[in-house]
Amino acid sequence: MAKRAWSHGDIVKLIDMYESRAMLCDCRSNECKNRDQKNAALNEIAKVFNCTNEVVLRKIHNFRNQSYKNRGRKKLAALVENKRVNGNTSMQ
Repeated sequence: MAKRAWSHGDIVKLIDMYESRAMLCDCRSNECKNRDQKNAALNEIAKVFNCTNEVVLRKIHNFRNQSYKNRGRKKLAALVENKRVNGNTSMQ
């Protein structure tokens, strides 16, 4: 299967569809424990994008990891900037 090209609009739509289904993104929900409901929701999303459940899950996984990495970079940059502004050059 060829790799799917994801546009910005597709990614936004994917995230909106994923977040609108409690069984996929809210682990406190009772629906989250029901695998049949989770698979049905993933099938709905996959049909919209004409791909498989695995592709949807991989895209969400990669996006989540990327956002965590970027958040860490921003925190580190703020820490370095704060130390530079305050004149403290030691990184402890």
